[in-house]
Amino acid sequence: MSVSKSVLKRKVLSTSVMAAIFSTGAVGVQAQSGSGALEEIIVTAQFREQNVQDTPISITAISSEMLDSRSQTELSAVSNNAPNVTMTQNAGAFGPSINASIRGIGQIDFNPALEPGVGIYSDDVYYGALTGAQFDLLDLDRVEILRGPQGTLAGKNSIGGAIKLHSKLADGDNTGYFSSTVGRFNRLDLRGSADFALTDNVAMRLSGVSKRNDGYIKRMDYGCVFPGNGIPATLDANSDCVKAMEGDDDSSAVRAMFQIEASDNLFLTVIADASETNNNNMGGVLISGSNAGPNAVVNGVPYNNQFNTGGTYRNYAGFVSPAATWTTAPPFLTHPFFSTFDGVALDESRYPGRNHIDSKGISVKAVFDISDTLNLESITAYREYYADFSNDNDLSPVPVGQGYTSLDYDQKSQEFRLNGELVDGDVNYTVGLYFFEQETAYSGFQDLRYTPYPLVFSGGAPSLPAETQAIFANASWDISSALTANFGLRYTEEEKTYNYTRRNRDGSVHAVLGGLDGVAGHYDGDN
Repeated sequence: MSVSKSVLKRKVLSTSVMAAIFSTGAVGVQAQSGSGALEEIIVTAQFREQNVQDTPISITAISSEMLDSRSQTELSAVSNNAPNVTMTQNAGAFGPSINASIRGIGQIDFNPALEPGVGIYSDDVYYGALTGAQFDLLDLDRVEILRGPQGTLAGKNSIGGAIKLHSKLADGDNTGYFSSTVGRFNRLDLRGSADFALTDNVAMRLSGVSKRNDGYIKRMDYGCVFPGNGIPATLDANSDCVKAMEGDDDSSAVRAMFQIEASDNLFLTVIADASETNNNNMGGVLISGSNAGPNAVVNGVPYNNQFNTGGTYRNYAGFVSPAATWTTAPPFLTHPFFSTFDGVALDESRYPGRNHIDSKGISVKAVFDISDTLNLESITAYREYYADFSNDNDLSPVPVGQGYTSLDYDQKSQEFRLNGELVDGDVNYTVGLYFFEQETAYSGFQDLRYTPYPLVFSGGAPSLPAETQAIFANASWDISSALTANFGLRYTEEEKTYNYTRRNRDGSVHAVLGGLDGVAGHYDGDN
């Protein structure tokens, strides 16, 4: 099968990563196999194929064999392989999002008013949000972690560094694999891949994963466990009083890749993927439930350490928001706005206390070999997700802080790169253009009883648009076998608008925060 070999072995030429940096060798390079021994890993951090040990940037390259040997199947686990890198799944109030930082620079808040501090890329496509960034490491060839500012080549939001995921390419060799994992809490993981030739010039690789396991934190019905205390039970007293098991997993993903040799000098890579996750919130327990403030008594019930579960694996999160009397339904879902969102009907079975995200995307990468020393790359991509989640901030049955959030996101990107070499390969360069557009419909309702204005419909509606355009150039000069000079320049223009909405639960403008309702914050600048 010629298509994959042509694509995989072609010489991708060019550039550098940092402006005016002189290097006498690879700084902070790490490349390990599953056994811990050094192995040769080819990386493309500088838009050309290089041995990771010869790449003059601070980079950790992790092979698929290493990921498999350590049973690392999610993006957050990758941080265990690299120094100064932290990636964790966020707690319930932040939904299905990730906290990524490198060398102390990053971002935890998913709010689309903010921007990530670490650039996350999947097959050369930038992912512009923290929500949905907890990627499953499905059928990967390698992960490249670039530490330190990468803005010249990696561009948008890579001041802390960049994390680049590279999938295994379709080879058309009619091979495949299937694996299953079973474990405690009824864990069952299934994953597999098949690689086959469709024609002499088209290869396809199909991959899929399904993960299921029960949670380990019991969310208990307090009124059921302790009847007659003023908090009504929502479950029958003869039941086990368990509402849900937090910390579970219920997710699946599928991806199709096509490698196409359109002609002797034109190669296409088309990738389409879809995934869905519908979990209970991350497991948590209440350590101290004492309160002497305005919520010392809520609806006649003292807020004190009776809700402390004493270090056991359970909590009493209620996910209800009663005003004067107790109710079993979360009222923040009763406003007509929440009945549908962008045409998506809300599924009451997901609430309360669940994280849901449905994501899909497609990308097309075209490489045209102009000559043996010059090629042109085009990367076109589209991605979208819909996510909704609810939170009970203090994990008690008393309504102190509950919320519901929904996000509808899409992004479009286009990148062009002209890669070449001069002086018998001693000088590699890249000149590129980059276009990025994203839009987020963000709506949330937070009932914060510890504030003077507890009922606030917050966020931006109907959309938060943002656009980025950039032009960049890089050159890497191998002065000798021990000395390389890298030069880079990038010019970026950005524009972003945040539309504020501050409403009560009934949809009316909020008396205290209503001054923000309808206000638009706008940024337009260059650098």
